Amino acid sequence: MKKKILSILLAMCVVTGTVTASPEQMIVKAAENTTEDTDSDFWKDCYLKLDDGTIEICYVPAGTTMGSIIIPSEIDGKKVTAIGGYAFSDCDSLTSVTLPNSITRIGSGAFAECGSLTSIKIPDSVTTIGENAFYACVNLTSVTLPNSIICIEENTFSDCKSLTSIMIPNSVTAIGKEAFADCSSLTSVTIPNSVTTIGNDAFNGCNSLTSVTIPDSVTAIGSDAFNGCNSLTSVTLPNSITRIEENAFSACKSLTSITIPASVQEIASGAFSWCENLKQVVLLNPNTQIDQTAFTHTLWQDQNQTAADSNSSTTTEPTTYVLSNVRSSVNSVVYNGGEQKPSVVVTDTAGQVKDASNYTITYSNNVNVGQATITVTGIGNCTGTVTATFTILPKGTKLSKVTAKKKKALVKWKKQTAQTTGYQIQYGRNAKFNGAKITTIKKNKTASATLKKLKAKKKYYVRIRTYKNVQINGRSTQLYSNWSKAKTVKVK
Repeated sequence: MKKKILSILLAMCVVTGTVTASPEQMIVKAAENTTEDTDSDFWKDCYLKLDDGTIEICYVPAGTTMGSIIIPSEIDGKKVTAIGGYAFSDCDSLTSVTLPNSITRIGSGAFAECGSLTSIKIPDSVTTIGENAFYACVNLTSVTLPNSIICIEENTFSDCKSLTSIMIPNSVTAIGKEAFADCSSLTSVTIPNSVTTIGNDAFNGCNSLTSVTIPDSVTAIGSDAFNGCNSLTSVTLPNSITRIEENAFSACKSLTSITIPASVQEIASGAFSWCENLKQVVLLNPNTQIDQTAFTHTLWQDQNQTAADSNSSTTTEPTTYVLSNVRSSVNSVVYNGGEQKPSVVVTDTAGQVKDASNYTITYSNNVNVGQATITVTGIGNCTGTVTATFTILPKGTKLSKVTAKKKKALVKWKKQTAQTTGYQIQYGRNAKFNGAKITTIKKNKTASATLKKLKAKKKYYVRIRTYKNVQINGRSTQLYSNWSKAKTVKVK
């Protein structure tokens, strides 16, 4: 099928009149090029002219000796903007690729099965990487993904057996089906708060993966998403998911403890089946619906079955537990005008997590900006009272305009008067705000300020946050919102 696609792409090149040599001539000519060759005489035989006048690298003949290559930003005066579908697939001699900043798209299967490819840096100009783009690049150890990527498509990095770690940029909102499936050397993955969906089989067969934290932004984890991750010892599930899909964590043989958030309403068939060493399951929602096969072949289910059998024939006195600690699921929340009630994890003096049927929860001072308190009191066989705190931060604001003046800048923003005291404006010469200065605006009804004594003809970065003066444990303190997005201005 792949060869057929290559033939179609070549035919397209010939039809458009862009390719000036026959396929046989292309193969001979490509073989004569050195591994570092970026000569346009070679590349002009491999491109397709797009409707916008730019160029797509569409075909590199199978068997071409490539080595380390640098793709030019222009060929015959035309900008190179894309790597076409399966353009470099099966180039076994390709070891590394340097892409120009002109590239915006990497097509489906573009580098699939390039068995000698070890590294590639994808420039920030790239916004789209097609499915199967790096499929079965078995020696690929290093990939740099830009912040311009929104979605990691189906099978993009599947079967990249030498890939050890991946940092997913915080621009990505979805990890597609089988995106990293069978990456057997992958030991760590960072999933940012921007991701909302993890597709079916996304990390299936990643048997070196030891731990994963799934952020609260994720609302759906697909079936078989982490199936066969048999080195996985730790999983942190977010409060944002309501269902754990079929076989999502099946055959994670090293997994011993798992906490199911209160938000989960259903655990589907086989979700944790064959997790042979799973012996502790904490259900924060006692009403969670559990499929009868969800925990088959786990120590936890075996223990529960044994206990059930024992209880059916004998009667014992109930055990009394003493509550020891309560931990809020969040350290801070943002003021929203209503009561804030984050979920909690409660443990007894033996270190065992207790479910919600063993205690009552009350919240106090949990509306306005300041420090809120959670009080947990044992009921039934549980005794004792434990407390925890969390902080309610003021709601932020955003800059509406920053106008350049002579050695000054006029800053305007949207007023945020609910539960705030004033604002802080930070301004500096670099995007990371290293060495930046801060101006404090002490009235929350103010909506503009002038930054003075700035350097003429220089670029400045500006951002803003709100603050509120509060009393915590009898001491006056300031609580701040998150910083707004920065704006830039070039001073006159």
